[in-house]
Amino acid sequence: MQAMPAILLIGCQVALGLFLGFNYLNGDRNKPTLIGIHLLMGAAALEVMALLLRGAPNGDPTTGKPMLTIAAGLTAAALLGGLAAAIFIKDMPRAARVALYGHVGFALAGFGALVLWVAQS
Repeated sequence: MQAMPAILLIGCQVALGLFLGFNYLNGDRNKPTLIGIHLLMGAAALEVMALLLRGAPNGDPTTGKPMLTIAAGLTAAALLGGLAAAIFIKDMPRAARVALYGHVGFALAGFGALVLWVAQS
């Protein structure tokens, strides 16, 4: 059950990211509040994964650390890609689009690695 906070956070984050992505693909502008919530949830999910990498609060070691390390690294890359897209969106739209596609790719890979980690545990 130590994976439940990470799964809940990332599951909600993926759902919100899908909603934001569909809005983006439809040409609609996303509300800055939703983007900020998505960013904060990403940082919180990364923090939960870092805590799980350190070990459970009761001292039990976390199983499957290599897969969790990969998931945390991919989530960190997705977080940086999303920040880069937000920074470049007005000045360099093409660079922002590339950063956004990188954000989506890293996020999907990170979510997949997290699901594999849960399956291994």
